[in-house]
Amino acid sequence: MRTSRKLPGICDDSYFDHGVNDEGFRNRLSVVENKDFPVVDDARGELMKEKIEQARLEGDSVGGVIECVIYGYPEGIGGPIFDGIEAKLAQILYAIPAVKGVEFGNGFEGSDLKGSENNDAFAFDEDGNLTLKTNHSGGIQGGISLGNAAPIVFDCALKPTPSISKTQETVDLEAHKNTTINIEGQTRPLCRTPCGSGRRGCRSHRTLRSFTCIYVTEEKAMSGRPDLNELRGKLDEIDNSILDLLEERMATCREIGNVKRENGMDVYVPAREEEKFKALEEIAGFESRPYVRDLFKTLMDISKVHQNKPAFGVLGRTLAHTYSPEIHSLFDSSYSYSVIEREPEELETLFKSGVFQGFQRHDPIQEKRMRHVR
Repeated sequence: MRTSRKLPGICDDSYFDHGVNDEGFRNRLSVVENKDFPVVDDARGELMKEKIEQARLEGDSVGGVIECVIYGYPEGIGGPIFDGIEAKLAQILYAIPAVKGVEFGNGFEGSDLKGSENNDAFAFDEDGNLTLKTNHSGGIQGGISLGNAAPIVFDCALKPTPSISKTQETVDLEAHKNTTINIEGQTRPLCRTPCGSGRRGCRSHRTLRSFTCIYVTEEKAMSGRPDLNELRGKLDEIDNSILDLLEERMATCREIGNVKRENGMDVYVPAREEEKFKALEEIAGFESRPYVRDLFKTLMDISKVHQNKPAFGVLGRTLAHTYSPEIHSLFDSSYSYSVIEREPEELETLFKSGVFQGFQRHDPIQEKRMRHVR
């Protein structure tokens, strides 16, 4: 989540000045949190500072609006009526004493538009991703988040700091009469703390950001729906582990093939294979059991071919004929090859690995010879 700020008469660069998923604005917004004065447009930020300083010199204060944009929140979080994101988020935002107004999307401006003007049309972008042509709804429709189609956008209005040094009217309850008051000591021309505590370093945008993060994190956890990117990352880790195990399995199969050839044994033993299938089906989980036999049948077929094929390494330079698919396509289906790129210093390790039973070196052949092969 990122924030930007607006003071009376001075507006920072806003999300609504750009496209729904404008990357340029998102990148500029991402560095706001690290700035001493958290605005997107630093030039406008200087004007805001001048306005705040003017109010301070007058013994007064100013209010403002903080625009919040939440990118990457999962789709489908929230619900209708009391479970809606607006309802729950507004509740926690109004717990900040300085907040006096919350507006989602284009908020009150939407009341001046017709339905055809205010509706957000869905569309696919150039990459085929679902998005919105406009985001008047603030990334929430029916109380439910839209995910990457559009970020969640809302504004919070903060009142001016009430404790100011300027003379103000009040009453004396004991004397039961009208009077005036002057607040002495430290006062602030702009709300910066959650409850007027005056602690140095606290800023209203950080308080708002923290409160919002509490809500969105808790709501995501309670929804029971993990983030899609997290799931894909987990799947990538599983696939990487499978590849490592597959590499180990194929190497072991090659060793088994060597032992069988040395002892004159058959590579394929149907009874052993069926016994293995049944054992695997017994220990397989509910999700995988229906697919175990087909999966391992394919895997064992590959292993049998792998065990029967002596491996030979052919060393050649780029564009050598050993790299040509046209030449290798002339061999039958029992033959396969792959290009393994290695640096010269890695060759000794490859020679000693035992993966290959022999090596042969080839230089590039001339183009005129290639014509006869084709």
